[in-house]
Amino acid sequence: FTAISIGIDHGCGIVADGTLSCWGSDADGKASPPAGEFTAISSGNFGSCAIHDDGTLACWGSPDDGQTDAPAGNYLAVASNTAYSCAIREDDSLACWGTNYFRQATPPAGSYASLTLGYAQGCAVATDGGVSCWGSRSYGATSPPRGVYTATTASFDYLCALDTEQKASCWGDDNFGA
Repeated sequence: FTAISIGIDHGCGIVADGTLSCWGSDADGKASPPAGEFTAISSGNFGSCAIHDDGTLACWGSPDDGQTDAPAGNYLAVASNTAYSCAIREDDSLACWGTNYFRQATPPAGSYASLTLGYAQGCAVATDGGVSCWGSRSYGATSPPRGVYTATTASFDYLCALDTEQKASCWGDDNFGA
């Protein structure tokens, strides 16, 4: 595989020839990917999304809450989680779709270089290195520290960012000393 991603009970990967291979639960077709060649993959709890080699998105799995209704256009990156996904458009702006109970499918405006999704919130590194978060405000999950960052990662309600000096800063639910 050239890329791999796992959801709650299924996983998908991009094979060396660019096609997709998925395994695990096939409930709602989440282990039955579309044909074609792809450059990026992200699996969530109820489905997956991938970027075709022409930059367009394909999503499959549960159609509930619009999870498979990827917006038209060309994309550079994609991330999926519980019942929603987000992607970085070719113009570096964000697009999100799927469930929006906590406003997790309502991203901020701006130009972004990378993104990550937690259970009900997302965070993205802006092209200037700042981090913006949106969605559920539980445990301060949408209140990242100020600074210049290169990457973010997320779990349920706990998020971290890596700064330009390779120092991690984390925020959100720290009940277990993560």
